Amino acid sequence: MTETFPSKIDRWLLLTLAAAVVLCIASGLPLVQRGGASAWLSLPALFGIGAGLPVWLLTSTRYILHDDRLLIRSGPFRWTVPLADITQIVPTRSLLSSPALSLDRLRVDYGRYKSVMISPKDKAGFLEAIKRRRSARVVVRPCHRQPPAMANRHEAQPEADRRAGQDRAVR
Repeated sequence: MTETFPSKIDRWLLLTLAAAVVLCIASGLPLVQRGGASAWLSLPALFGIGAGLPVWLLTSTRYILHDDRLLIRSGPFRWTVPLADITQIVPTRSLLSSPALSLDRLRVDYGRYKSVMISPKDKAGFLEAIKRRRSARVVVRPCHRQPPAMANRHEAQPEADRRAGQDRAVR
């Protein structure tokens, strides 16, 4: 059984990619008006990369959960993550390049020192689907880090608060 989770799309990224497409088309118009062989040779590359790639990324970025693997598709790019290799899933807002169209991301750590960031629109549903497919433990950690001065705060934390924090982990 497979489940597909489309990527969440941040408005600022949508506007940026739409502006790139419009700019690409606007910059190609003078080439079309001038004509000539060089103009017609450069148009496919200009429109294909400048307009086609952003549209392809926006319309195709998704995360497909199979029984044994996570398949990530984003335009021409593909990643396969064996579910058995996933060690943890951590919320992040990293700006690093990834197949995620939102900064509301999950970092999936797998294998030996490998990770990929994704942004499923339905994060809770995605995590639940991972949990159903996994017999081993997958840990979801909070996205914030404690400042050094607060590092030992958990020792003074009441038992009820400590248990509430443990409920965040997906097992």
